[in-house]
Amino acid sequence: MLANLTTPLLGIVSTAAIGQLGEARLLGGVALASVAFDCVFWLFGFLRMATVAFAAQALGAGDRLEVRAVLVRALLLAAAIGLSLIALRAPLGALIFSAMGGSAAVTAAATDYFHIRLWSAPFMLGNYVILGWLVGQARTGRALAIQVGINLVNMALTLFLVLGLRWGIAGAATATVAAETAGFIAGLATAHRLLGSFRIPRALLLDRARWLRMLAVNRDIMIRTAALIGGFLFFTAQGARAGDQILAANAVLYNFLMIGSFFLDGLANAAEQLCGQSFGARDSRQFSQAVRLVLRWSLGFGAAV
Repeated sequence: MLANLTTPLLGIVSTAAIGQLGEARLLGGVALASVAFDCVFWLFGFLRMATVAFAAQALGAGDRLEVRAVLVRALLLAAAIGLSLIALRAPLGALIFSAMGGSAAVTAAATDYFHIRLWSAPFMLGNYVILGWLVGQARTGRALAIQVGINLVNMALTLFLVLGLRWGIAGAATATVAAETAGFIAGLATAHRLLGSFRIPRALLLDRARWLRMLAVNRDIMIRTAALIGGFLFFTAQGARAGDQILAANAVLYNFLMIGSFFLDGLANAAEQLCGQSFGARDSRQFSQAVRLVLRWSLGFGAAV
């Protein structure tokens, strides 16, 4: 939960920094581009969620080779998706922004931000995998350190590049690319220290049944995420059509909404790890206890929020 809370804080810092430039079109551009990234990157959030589950199951089963294989398979998939997104960034951006219907000035600013930040795609998706794998291995402290580190570096660079060097919206995008790249390198180093090696028998790495199982789970999560994204995209598009100032105001409110959303998402991480590990160990009693525990905490936090 602590790691998740720093993510919406990053959005607040970026919004505040761009807001200091005094141009609604830039703030609206960041809002439009941020939702565009939600459409793109949240769609592949299965890389984190599924990796948590599969890594936890391998841990519960005591299968050290499969623990490695889960990480490497997911990283290969993340790299393929990330490189594809970079190659398709121009038509992808044009398609998303034309659907949102923002003003010409806002769309131009959003496009600049989108094209720069999309270079972080392989590293950001790779971070989804590594952080999910660490949570699945019950190494939440290390996942926390990496996630908080990424966000703190991003915040510091955003303030420096946007307000210090006056790079504007390009500075905010560049800060994210640099932070995600640094986080990916740190995450790989952490995983290597825990595993000792990334070597896996070729037959296990390319096992068709395991790949199909992973892709089937990813498909189901992707459908759920697409439905969620559709709601955010609809309201952002309505704000964009209402004018630059309305869109900019909605960007501020959106960041506050994300604080509660990311905080509660920590419960999902806990559920994935606890249930996955007990499932891998074939311990039905522990599995039932984990489900009841997470449900109680979820109901408590839901009522409090």
